[in-house]
Amino acid sequence: MYYTPVTAADIAGTKYTLADFAGNEPQVEVWEENWGVLMLFRTYSTQWRVGANGPMALDYNVFHHALDRRGVRGEQFEEWIDKLGTIEVAALKHLHTK
Repeated sequence: MYYTPVTAADIAGTKYTLADFAGNEPQVEVWEENWGVLMLFRTYSTQWRVGANGPMALDYNVFHHALDRRGVRGEQFEEWIDKLGTIEVAALKHLHTK
């Protein structure tokens, strides 16, 4: 979701051209048991708590409400929140990469 394609500035001064990177977007396999959480994140991926340095954390109130409306409860709720946290950490790492 956060793939950043190579730009001319990235390869300036090298022997490479942009054509060398055409079609190199990474292919990612998502296991079936993770698909629902990934789609939940994708749907609400704009719901970040933001500070002076940009996104800090997801607004979990939004996700709790969405999971409740989907009838996700109990152990499955905890599993989805844990998986969402893993996605959150990876997204924040990418978003704060300079």
